[in-house]
Amino acid sequence: MPRRFGIGAVQPTGYISLYNLARATLIGILVLLFLHFFISNTKQERSLFDQTIAFPDSVNQVSLVTEKFVFDKWKSNLRFSIQAPVNNSWFELGATLVNAQTGKEYSLEKGVEYYFGYTGGENWTEGSQSADAYLTRIPAGTYFLQLQGTRDGYSFDKLPQFSLSITYDVPNTRNVIWSIVLLLLWPIGKYVFINYNEKSRWSNSPYSMYE
Repeated sequence: MPRRFGIGAVQPTGYISLYNLARATLIGILVLLFLHFFISNTKQERSLFDQTIAFPDSVNQVSLVTEKFVFDKWKSNLRFSIQAPVNNSWFELGATLVNAQTGKEYSLEKGVEYYFGYTGGENWTEGSQSADAYLTRIPAGTYFLQLQGTRDGYSFDKLPQFSLSITYDVPNTRNVIWSIVLLLLWPIGKYVFINYNEKSRWSNSPYSMYE
């Protein structure tokens, strides 16, 4: 027998109607949103630190250590919300969360930069004056934070201070967004597969809807 190629007119291809595909996808997204809403309602969103910190004159770095905090959840997270009025300059926050009993450390670095100008007859901007950063999967215990802010050494006058807000146990919308993106990969791939197979199956018919 000759080698088989192509798709036969009555060959099973795992077809599923687009209506059923869209309905299953919508149900999956609604389930994810419901779970996210349910989990978000269990979050404490407890404010640990909310201050505006000034840089001393002619110094491009400032450091401080916070008081101790007690984290009571088995695993949770910290959100660092940074607001720095950078103006054609940059700012960087370094934070280290230290377990007061075991000495274990969790560190992060997050930069904020904002530039603007006028080039080729048009105004342009790049970056932002605010940013969020997260420490995740932090176990229960007693902790304190070591914070260090660094500004552009060539623009002391452009960044006299920065604001930092730290919140414990917050909902993270990135998780549900990535879950929805991953969920959409299956119906999109299935649609492409079905469309290709149906086009091939009707390719020898004068009544093809794909020509």
